[in-house]
Amino acid sequence: MKEDKDIETQPLKRLFESFQTGIRSMRAVKPKEHLESLGLDYTDLEIGFNSGQFHHRKSEKFRKPFVKLGMLKPSNAAVLKEGMKAYTCHGAYGIVFPMHDETGELVNFCTQRIELEDKPWMQLNGKGLYPKFPHQLTQRLYITSTVLDAASLLQAKVLEPREAVISLHNNSLVPQHLTAINRLSELREIVIITDGNRPTVKSEIEKHFPNSVCEMLILPEQHSLNDMLLNYGSEAILEWTKETCLQELQRETQEDKLIVKNPQLLEYKGRGATYEVVGKLQNDLSKLKATTFIIHPDTGRKYRYTIDYYDNHNISMHCKELSEKENLNENLLETDLSRLTELLEQRRNNKLEESMNNLVVEDLSHELTANTERKAIQFLSEPNLLKSINTMLGKSGIVGEEENRIAMFILASTYKTAHPLHGLIQGASSSGKTHLIEAVSKCMPSEDVMSFNRISSKSLYYFQEGDLINKLFVVQDLDGMDGDALYSLREIQSAGVLTSSTPVQDALGNRRTTMNKVSASFASLMATTKAEIYYDNMTRSVPIGVDESEEQTSRIIQHQNRKRAGKIDSDEEFKAKQALRNCIRVLRDYEVVNPYAESILLPVEARMQRRLNGQFQDFIAQITILNQFQRKKDERGRLIVALDDVIQGIEIFFNSIWLKVDELDASTRQFFESLKDFIKENGEGNSYKFTARELRENLNVAKGTVFNQLKVLQQLEYIQIASGSPNRGFKYMVSHWDESSRAKEAIKDKMVQQVKTLNEH
Repeated sequence: MKEDKDIETQPLKRLFESFQTGIRSMRAVKPKEHLESLGLDYTDLEIGFNSGQFHHRKSEKFRKPFVKLGMLKPSNAAVLKEGMKAYTCHGAYGIVFPMHDETGELVNFCTQRIELEDKPWMQLNGKGLYPKFPHQLTQRLYITSTVLDAASLLQAKVLEPREAVISLHNNSLVPQHLTAINRLSELREIVIITDGNRPTVKSEIEKHFPNSVCEMLILPEQHSLNDMLLNYGSEAILEWTKETCLQELQRETQEDKLIVKNPQLLEYKGRGATYEVVGKLQNDLSKLKATTFIIHPDTGRKYRYTIDYYDNHNISMHCKELSEKENLNENLLETDLSRLTELLEQRRNNKLEESMNNLVVEDLSHELTANTERKAIQFLSEPNLLKSINTMLGKSGIVGEEENRIAMFILASTYKTAHPLHGLIQGASSSGKTHLIEAVSKCMPSEDVMSFNRISSKSLYYFQEGDLINKLFVVQDLDGMDGDALYSLREIQSAGVLTSSTPVQDALGNRRTTMNKVSASFASLMATTKAEIYYDNMTRSVPIGVDESEEQTSRIIQHQNRKRAGKIDSDEEFKAKQALRNCIRVLRDYEVVNPYAESILLPVEARMQRRLNGQFQDFIAQITILNQFQRKKDERGRLIVALDDVIQGIEIFFNSIWLKVDELDASTRQFFESLKDFIKENGEGNSYKFTARELRENLNVAKGTVFNQLKVLQQLEYIQIASGSPNRGFKYMVSHWDESSRAKEAIKDKMVQQVKTLNEH
């Protein structure tokens, strides 16, 4: 039944899956031989084989969607039984290339019928593009004349992560090509690979996209890309596309760049001459004077000057002198030196910023290579992405805590967005809070993580402008911060800015006040054992309770022992962390719209709903941002939340919602539930009286933890003193036997029911 339903909803996708099975069949000898003659590997590319028999021995109900799509057409051929219908199959006995629309759905087939002598190519309809719409980070787009040439370029494996290829439709540009190009906000170059007979394609692209650089790459005479792949191999295609195709473009852009021959020799190729700047640039931003060689474009002769780039009279004097002596164009020289001034300023400013940065910043160009960027994009394009991320978190060395670790990863990843979130990790002493925070933060790009053991009362006021923008703030123990530090942290989380006034003495000895302003936009992960004390900080954070169960303790100990025994590969853990870091690096911040936002309501029992609802909506939006390579956009370029994002958001965020409903914090709740289980095991129900010593011995909890938890439970009237005295010790009994598990499930069912209602509509 499910298969029939899939055929009705996604007929071409299911059909192509059967074609892929067909090409792998031992019987598909001729199709495999034909692909081999083309230099194409069906294990590398999406290629199928249509034997023309997929509809044989199938019901009319099965055939109906394919008749509607044109894959099957009624025929007058003879049939075996009366009442049966004969059909001809589109592209029968052909190799099939899938074509996709803007959403990624398979909507068309391009087929080459290999049993016919001329081996014609045909398409099922005019929809989609081959191989698919280019990814949104594309900077260079190749357009080929044929599907075969596009497949050959993919087979050659010469495309970089920011490059993509699409083919024309029967050698023509169609509206979906323009739609695809219009989606590419980072596009810089369009390269049309052709035999020279498609000048109208270039002119039409230039007409619609005048700000993009469009080049035609003319194939060698009597050759196609497929011929080049077969005769010369991938290396020849790589050399041709990367070195030969855009030489003119490279020459044009090179003229407007500062070429660093060595740290004290800079070269600039201008329109009037070539310029060499020697020596170090001054760090004083009010001055820019440098020894400059001006090289004659024809004779190569050097003219040496000390040019003050901030003195227009000085520049004009040198240009006029060269114009009179060497007949160089004075206006071009002045234009060149004006541009050179800007480039020298830019280089000096960049160097000063690097030297003033007190943080150890990793070299991103070394960290994110072309190969790792490609892998990151592929990983983020996988279906059920959050499950894959959670699995990767486990491989990175985070033991257990499956729900908490993915929630913390999502919270931490918001540091790159306009709506960062803050996580407050609750748990008893030695429960693994700090370890969990550190483990998750190590899966974030290290250049963006700021980790602190302690923050002094005034330190946040003295960060430089921009230091706290798009950073992940990790505070290993909130308990070590004093009241002033907590106040400044709360304010900068809520308002995104800290301002302070400081008295200073001016040059005349007068006292006056100056204002210091620190802007911030950061996410944070913080740990505490006393969540109830930091109520104001807690309202601004998403609470997460550490798993303090004996089962989790057992998992951690087992992992520690396996690591000591050499059975866990540390290199594999590092690779998992690095892969997750690279995924965060390639993400872009988008505005997100949630069409389901008005239909998902938090439980009325939850406290602090005004902030909690905003956190919940931002959490769902972040899931969409993580899935940005799989989500649709509206006409304004905003990502649209999918229903799956809402479902996953509720599932992952629910424990935090429950902590805002529950009167007890996470650690106290776990202790109280263990206490109730202990009483049930003793079989005396609500009347059972227990001592602190009994709990220490039976629950295996430290003395200080038992004392603190009993004190909290007593204050909240969950337990009461039954008998005893301070000298002889007290006996306690449970006075409020709440049904938290039942209440928790009831609230979750209500939220799930809201999703089901949305799904039905």
